[in-house]
Amino acid sequence: MKFIADVFRFPPSYLCFNCLAQSQHTPGRSEFFKPVKSSQPCSKNRRLRLCLCLAACVLSLGVSAHAQNFRSTLVLAPYSLSFGDVLVGKTTDAQTITLLNTGAVPAQVDKVTITGPFNQTNNCPVPPATLGENQTCGIEVVFKPLGPTRASGNVSVFHDGRADPFVVALAGAGTLDSSLVKFSPASLDFGAQKMGAVSTAQTTTLTNAGQKTLFISRIANEGDFTIAPSSTCEKLTTALASGASCTLVVTFTPLGTGPRTGAVVVSDDAEDSPQRIRLSGTGQER
Repeated sequence: MKFIADVFRFPPSYLCFNCLAQSQHTPGRSEFFKPVKSSQPCSKNRRLRLCLCLAACVLSLGVSAHAQNFRSTLVLAPYSLSFGDVLVGKTTDAQTITLLNTGAVPAQVDKVTITGPFNQTNNCPVPPATLGENQTCGIEVVFKPLGPTRASGNVSVFHDGRADPFVVALAGAGTLDSSLVKFSPASLDFGAQKMGAVSTAQTTTLTNAGQKTLFISRIANEGDFTIAPSSTCEKLTTALASGASCTLVVTFTPLGTGPRTGAVVVSDDAEDSPQRIRLSGTGQER
């Protein structure tokens, strides 16, 4: 039953429209859309294909509330974009919405509009140019929060002269906090230490205070300071969940006399990466 495989190859809107509207079978077309003559008995295959057609239509109707329309051969994905927490006034990297024409007839993208503190650019063909069969175009969306509050908006794609556009929901939140990565304490002072001698270890706790997971890509030390093997931040194998913490254990081994300064530098996917933990100490003669 080759037509069953086609269920996984085509979007619901395409299956519904074509399997119910198809009146002739063209050689080389999918078996899913091959018509069954009225004189043929109602076989199991025929009943199964009808059920799949109806299921595709029901699913299309449900999806159309978001971004699809079963009367169109255009398919749009994803149905929503979320930008998470973003520093007020900062513009995010772009996220992409893809529009695909699954039909044999060219489709026209009339216009693309956007609402809320979001902006879009796209490479969709400008009328009277059209989007051909199996062709795609992309809509890139960025978020620039205007204040410390949650924001929402929509991308609307008007097409083929229709009044009901595809709609993609947008969401994000502005924050005034320049750092969603918190250190407690934010600095470590080791006091006086003889040259070449290893100090007692001190610990600072890194907490992910943001609303999304935190991926730490690199931790480095500067100056006469060493990150001890007992640190847990360096042992992370997955992203740090919102509200979760890890530790950085640091020792001081002065290589000279007088004031010595350094830092632990944490690189991650937070807005203000990299973050620095200030380190200080004083070297003394042995």
